[in-house]
Amino acid sequence: STTAALSWFPNLPGTYVLRYSATNAGGTDTDDMTIVVIQEPATPGEILNMGVGSGKNHFSVDIARPTERELIECEQIEAGYEEPPYFTGTSDYTKCAFWTSVDAATTSGSSYPRSELREVEPGGSVNMAWSPHDGGTHWIRARSAATHLMAVKPTLILGQQHSGDDAVIQIRTQLRSGATHLEAVLNGVTGSPITLANPYVVNTEFDWMLEILPPLNGQTAKGRIYYQSWLAPVHTWNVTEMPVTSPGHYYKAGNYLNSNTSTENGNDDEFGSSTLRNLQHWHTGW
Repeated sequence: STTAALSWFPNLPGTYVLRYSATNAGGTDTDDMTIVVIQEPATPGEILNMGVGSGKNHFSVDIARPTERELIECEQIEAGYEEPPYFTGTSDYTKCAFWTSVDAATTSGSSYPRSELREVEPGGSVNMAWSPHDGGTHWIRARSAATHLMAVKPTLILGQQHSGDDAVIQIRTQLRSGATHLEAVLNGVTGSPITLANPYVVNTEFDWMLEILPPLNGQTAKGRIYYQSWLAPVHTWNVTEMPVTSPGHYYKAGNYLNSNTSTENGNDDEFGSSTLRNLQHWHTGW
């Protein structure tokens, strides 16, 4: 018998066919080997399927640096924008990682920093502004994990529905009676907060979904929160309970600290970090 070694490495994704043959006194025998080379997603935009147009997720991202913040548009994310450690892919290419220091710059109207996605229209340049009272269906879902929490006030907001005035629903970690909980907080809605995990263990991934449903069969429009399963909500409420504030609602996801240097007793080395994957959002008319 005869052996031979082939030293070859494809540098582009695609389908390759290797044909090899052996010849002896009895003739020649030929065979093919098909090799499919795929490219793993590397940037946050690839991991989260971000971009403009149909079939994509449409978000900008607010980056909080030590002395400034910057809004990065959806088109820039689609084109490959990343900025470690604030907004980057994990080493295994499966998740988007967010990182925010407690002493980072903040947005106007907030005393807390964030590196967080903000929902935009499919065209990528206009902020989403919808109403839970418009008779449509609206939802966002994702898989998140808090990977580091602040020592004194470990409140980290991983997903939310926001109006033009204030947060409406938040998925967040919260210190209660000495233990860090994962909970859903609904502004002005009876029964809030809803405990999702007690205790919440850092680095534990979880699936979550926020949904607004239109009135069906004469019933009031409903809001729903899902945790770990899309089959049954963990909490349902009437949308009429929700304060009728600004109609300019939008979804957010990522890494919004509810802490700063002051709440951390002057320790500006503290930070919050998280990961995000399997992001999807949808609205009636899309």
